[in-house]
Amino acid sequence: MRGSIGKPIDPSQASAPTHIPLAFACDTDNRSQMSLSTLDTLPLGQPARITAVAWDRLHPDEARRLRELGLYEGVEIETLHRGSLFARDPLAVRIGRLRFVMRASHATAISVSALAPPA
Repeated sequence: MRGSIGKPIDPSQASAPTHIPLAFACDTDNRSQMSLSTLDTLPLGQPARITAVAWDRLHPDEARRLRELGLYEGVEIETLHRGSLFARDPLAVRIGRLRFVMRASHATAISVSALAPPA
């Protein structure tokens, strides 16, 4: 293991981790990522970052429309409202200042990583 200026260090004397995962190093608003799930299972009001979208699970026209709305990997998203108690469809979400409604079947194709709520 090497120190910050390239000198070898004893791992038993290291007081802090020397490796920070890229996902945390790039987190500009100091909110750590908590857990991975799909958008349809995210609790209401919970901010999350989109980690992956299974575009092949969506019809090409629907995938194009979601891209036009700004649904890409790395974007922060928040669930606002769900439909009826039993169907849970549709799902209202927010990306930045944009609010829109999507089908729950589309939300299952979107993987997210929950973020800590803003302080």
